[in-house]
Parts: sequence; structure tokens; C-alpha cells
Amino acid sequence: MTDTKALVPSVQAAPPTPMALMQHAIDKGASPESLQQLYALHKQVQADESAITFAERLAAFQSDCPPIHKGRTVNMGGGGYSFAGFDDIMRKIQPILSRHGLTPSFSADLADEGRMTIVCSIRCGIHEHKSSVTLPMPAGVKVNDTQKAGMAMSYGKRYALCMALNIVVTDEDNDAGGMAEAITENQAIQLMDMVESCGADLPRFLKFAGADSIADIPASRFQGCFDALAAKGTK
Repeated sequence: MTDTKALVPSVQAAPPTPMALMQHAIDKGASPESLQQLYALHKQVQADESAITFAERLAAFQSDCPPIHKGRTVNMGGGGYSFAGFDDIMRKIQPILSRHGLTPSFSADLADEGRMTIVCSIRCGIHEHKSSVTLPMPAGVKVNDTQKAGMAMSYGKRYALCMALNIVVTDEDNDAGGMAEAITENQAIQLMDMVESCGADLPRFLKFAGADSIADIPASRFQGCFDALAAKGTK
């Protein structure tokens, strides 16, 4: 006689969830300490699962997100500086973020005098991934403090967002590989305004900076150029 039990595939019961264990413990009259431990286990499982989901969705976003081209140009001095603004980047990536359930938000803090820290938080469920950047407030520019804060916020949001999501911002036609990193457009604007305000000779200053234009000044030379112009402005 055939054993009918052998013809039925065995079904292994799923392991109980932390919430099921907690309900069972409540039914059994568990102590408050035991319930606290089970609740902590539940929160940890939630956090772990959400972190795994975030990693998967971030990887999918990065796979779908194309390089962002620099579509804006600031003309200054004998050269220009191309960049992609925060609005440009968000317009490009917002549909991809929505498709993968990722939500960015920002906060700012004036950590100390003359510096602002901008934090980009990327949320996926209960998981939150943060990336921050600290920038000096624009100096030597002819705007009020509120406008300076707005400038720093705009630049900081863009940098923090790109770091958090590993967004590639590139020239459309020029390959910058192997070139020394140049100063940011914020720094270029600061230096150009300081050149004008202190009456510095632009060709002589560019020779000192080792660049053909303000926008081409190496990032490593920014502080030296800034200090030299600041010293000239105080004379």
C-alpha cells in the first residue's frame, strides 16, 4: 500500500517574527524586561531589512542614472566655468528617485563663524543615509548675509546630493580625466570679486595663480590666492 504522506511535500514552517514572539510573550505573561528585549530585536530586524532594501534601491538608481552634463556657464576674466546647478540635477534625477523609492531632504547648520554645514539625507522606508559637506561662507562678494547663506546652501546641497548618490557630473564634450581639479564656481566667483574690489591686475594675478583664467585655477591654489588678495585688500 502506498504511503500517501510520502507523496505530500513537507512544508517547513517559517521562523516566527519578532512581533509574533512578542505577542506570544505577552500571552504568556512575560516580564517587562523580556518584552523590552523582544521590542529591541524587532527594531533591529526592521533596521537591517530597511538597510538591505536601501542598498538594493541605491544600486538600481545608480545603474539607471545617467551622467549629468554641465549645462550652465559663468563667464569671468578671460575664461568661463561650466557647471550643473542643483535644479538641473534634481530635474534629471527626480523621476529616477521616485521610481526607486528614494527621497532626499536637506538641513543646514552654521557650525562656526564663516562656515556652513549642509546635510543631505536620503530616505528609503525607515532607513536614512546621510552625507554632509562644510563650506566657507562666500567672502568678498557684494551681497548681504542672507544672500551669502543662500549661495553656500545652493552649492552645498548640490555637493552633498552628488556625494550621497554618487552622481557623476561631467562636461558633455570634454574629458577632464587626468587634469588637476579646478576650483569650484563658488570659489571662482569669490576670487573674481576680490580681484575687482581690491584693484588687482588680473593678468599678473593669473600668472601668480598658475592659470590662464580664474576658472582654471587649481583647487590646491585657492587658499593661497584668497590670502594674497585679502592681504592686498587690507593695504
